[in-house]
Amino acid sequence: TYWRIGLATATQWRERAGAVPKPAWARGLRLLAQPTVLSVNGSEAYAINANCYGFPTPGVDGDVIAGKHKCSGAYRSHPMLLGALGMLDGRSVDPPIEDRIMNTTLQASIRGWDWADTWGWDYPLWALSMMRLGWSSQSVVDMLLRNQTKNTYLANGHDWETESLPCYLPGNGGLLSAVAMMAGGYIGGGGEARPVGFPPEWGAMAEGFMPYP
Repeated sequence: TYWRIGLATATQWRERAGAVPKPAWARGLRLLAQPTVLSVNGSEAYAINANCYGFPTPGVDGDVIAGKHKCSGAYRSHPMLLGALGMLDGRSVDPPIEDRIMNTTLQASIRGWDWADTWGWDYPLWALSMMRLGWSSQSVVDMLLRNQTKNTYLANGHDWETESLPCYLPGNGGLLSAVAMMAGGYIGGGGEARPVGFPPEWGAMAEGFMPYP
């Protein structure tokens, strides 16, 4: 999705500038691989991790559980695919990221993730995807404030990860981006601004925030 948006945008900018089209860009865009779709508990879901793919087998209660499957890291490290409809607007590419499949992916990742193996910017990645998919503002807040070691913020504002990494700026940047989307909403598939907001009981007000593209 990142490459699709990048190449399509670069092509549009060349057209606006009156520059000659780049055939290699058009060919590259045409030949980009599609996101891998797998089955999780009988429903379609995108392969979740940048390092590998697959989903664990169902547990005794019918829910997904962490364990050995396609590869050992599919529920560890970063939930990269969520960025395709969260940090980025995957609905704007051709073919688009499908809400139905991404929502299943999001749900499965939350249920089965190895939370001890996360990093600070993963929580905003989940939150951004939640907002694009219409989850409640309270669920977004719960994710951003999830009580995990790698989601620790010190009194000085630093996102603490480990003793050797007490200042993790990607976590700070992700958190600020997520809060900005809550305040300003995002641009929907038809070009309209879609609000997100904060939990109603907060009585929060925001001004000057532009919708997230």
